[in-house]
Parts: sequence; C-alpha cells; structure tokens
Amino acid sequence: MSTDPTQGIETDDRDETYARLVARYSAPETVSDALEQVKARARRRQAARDLVTRAQGGLLHHRTVREIARFFRDADRGRVELWQVAESTGIPLDDGLQVLREFVDAGLLNQYKEGVGRDVCRTFELADGARGGMTDVFVEAEAAAQREEHSGQEWPRATEREKKVEKYFHPTPERSFDQIATALLAFGGIAVLVGLIALNSNALVGVLLMAGGIWAAVKGGLKKKQYKDAYERAEPKPSDREMDRLLAQDLKVIEDRAMRRLGITADHLEIGAQSWDPVAALLGTSPSERPEKRPLVLYGPNLSGFGIGDDGVWRFQEYEVLVLCPTLHHLALFHCSLDFLSGGLSKEDTEEYQYNHVVAVSTRTTPAPADISLEQLNTRTPDDDSVHFSKVQRRRLEVSVSNGQSMGVTVGISDEDDSTKRARLQSSGIDEVIGSIRRVLRDRSQRT
Repeated sequence: MSTDPTQGIETDDRDETYARLVARYSAPETVSDALEQVKARARRRQAARDLVTRAQGGLLHHRTVREIARFFRDADRGRVELWQVAESTGIPLDDGLQVLREFVDAGLLNQYKEGVGRDVCRTFELADGARGGMTDVFVEAEAAAQREEHSGQEWPRATEREKKVEKYFHPTPERSFDQIATALLAFGGIAVLVGLIALNSNALVGVLLMAGGIWAAVKGGLKKKQYKDAYERAEPKPSDREMDRLLAQDLKVIEDRAMRRLGITADHLEIGAQSWDPVAALLGTSPSERPEKRPLVLYGPNLSGFGIGDDGVWRFQEYEVLVLCPTLHHLALFHCSLDFLSGGLSKEDTEEYQYNHVVAVSTRTTPAPADISLEQLNTRTPDDDSVHFSKVQRRRLEVSVSNGQSMGVTVGISDEDDSTKRARLQSSGIDEVIGSIRRVLRDRSQRT
C-alpha cells in the first residue's frame, strides 16, 4: 500500500501539495517542539547514565537500579510503599530506599511523606513523563550488568581510583608549551592595541595589526586550553610508592579471592615459612609480618600501556597474577588478569593437579608478538629512546603438567638483539618461588 501523501491528487497540484507539507514541517513551532523532544530525551539518557555510573562507583549497586527501573516501567503502579517495592523486587529495604532516593533526585520518581517521626510513611510514584527515562535507566543498567557478568567482576568499578591511577600514565606537558601560549596571548593583545592606535594614521596597517593580533590571541587561547587539559589529565601524579602500595592491596585481595575460589584455607596449605613475599616487598616490610602459612603469589606485566617511574621501574596498566596453593594431596592454581587502573579482575582460571602430574616448574624465553611496540605502549614518556627494543622477548615462569597444559606469568622483558636492554620490573621473587615449589614437589614425591 502506498504511503505517498499526495496520492489521488492531480499531477498539476502535486507541487503545491508538497509545498504545503514542507511549509508545515518546517514551521518554527514544529522545529522547536522537535528540538525540545530531543533535548528532553538527551536529559533522560544523561540521568540514566548518571544513575548507572554511581552504581559502578560503589554508591549504588546497578543490579538494584535495574530491578527498581523494571518495577516502575512495566506497569502503572500508582503510589507504592517501600515494602511493596522490596517485596516485588527482592531488594532489602535499606538498599531499596537508597536507590529510590536517587530516582527521586533524578526527577524520575515523586516521593510523598505522611505522618511524623517513626510513623512516617513514604510512598513513591512515577513522575509525569518519566516512563521513557525509566526505560533508559533499565537499558543502561542491564548493559552494565551484562558487562559485569561477562568479565566475572564481582566488586564495583573504582572510578575515583581510575582517575588517580590514569594520571600516572599520562605524560606531563612541557612547561614551554604554556609559555608559548602565554607569549601568543600577550603578543595578540599588544598587536590589537597598537592596531587601534594606528587606525588614525594608517588604516591599512591598523587593520593588519589588529587581524594579526586577534589571530595570535586565538592561537594562544587554544594552546593555553590544550596545555591546561593535558596538565589536568597528568597531574597531580601518584608517587611510585603509592602505586606500589595500591598493587600490594590488589595482590592481597587476589590472594584471598584465590583461596575462596579454590575452597582452601590456610590450614590446608603444606608450605613452610617463606623468605620472600610480593606484598611485603611492595610495601617495603618484612615477610615475617605476613601470615606464616600463605599461598605463593607471582605477578608480572601483560604487554599493555606502561609508564617508567622516577625510580626507573616500569609499571603497567595490566598485570597477570598466578597464585599457587600446595596442599597435602594436590597443587591448586588460580590465574587471572588485573586491570590496574580499576582494580577489576578478568580471565579467572582455577586448576587442581595431582603432584605426580606436575612435570615442570621452569622459566622459558619466547618472542613477543611481532606487532608489539614498546615505544607505542610507553604512554608516560613517549619520547624515551631507552624503550626502543629491536626484538621484544619475554621471560615467563610456567607450571606445566603431563597433559601439556601450563599456567604462568611474565617475569622479564628484554631485547633479543641486545642483552643489556631490559625492562626494570618490580621484583618477582622468581628464584624463591621456584625453590619453594620444587621443595614441595620433592617432599610429596618422597612421601609417595
């Protein structure tokens, strides 16, 4: 069926009909209404993103946001009490009340209070025209929940942490860039002033000076803004020590998580006192200050963005972590990737091997992927020639079993063509860890 609005109109009248249609839909009132609808939609979507962002930042939990948005968008519920929301969604009263207040602040719900003191009764109702906003919140929260389930991340994203850690990896702009911008602004101002004065004696010279001054001022203003934006992205940087403390906290969290995922307690561990501990090394303390019975933890960089600190140590945006838990009957392993910017974990794997199936604990050196460029990955000091490696190679510690599988981490990065070129990484304690694992394997083999 044709949808031509001019169907049935004589051909001679078509131009006039189209002209009327164009005039109607080009009328200022129609355009203004359309713009207001677009703006209202944008405001709703921004409110939805704000709610989900707060959920990821730890103020709210986005699953709670999603379920409350679903509750109000699916039916015309009128005024409802808090207990009704809790009963329908399964959300605890305190958590539900916190989220409902956020919806009220966003203008998506109206809140009514009746009574006083302890007898106050709160009811909530969908605000006029807010159903579309509720749908936007639901969609945003659902997408966030799916991302969480896909990544296996079980704790909120630390947005404040990201802002802080990202500064470490951003290059601080040269002060000369700001000085050039200031000089351009000053020159532009002087040129405009001189041009104004010259207008009385020589109009052409005056106009040229003013044009040049305006151009210089605009360029200077743009450069000033670029410098300010770049500086704010990079400063103030966390210190090298702060970064190490943060990594130590992450390793402690991963160590505890590995034990839970593997169903192991400290009493299950068959390992004696350790002379090296990554958490203690990063904190600058003694391993004796940590529990005597604890898993063996190894960590190393993924070949990701990195920055070279004032102490010369290469610190990366991503790490891989291997936790080894020797027990009486088997060796349990936990491996994951750590997003150092956010503290989130991904690619979590667990394995348990009988000791007689563990065939090797060794290090091996392999070439890095051919497309890896350390110069491009060096985000903090991109002009540093010391990171130019002809052929990047990685040294990895790996635990291998009889079926050919292995787990490991990178413990060294070097130049295949120049053995003197090496990345200076945080101490891995690789020799101590290999020694500890081999002692456990020898003890188990002797007992069997």
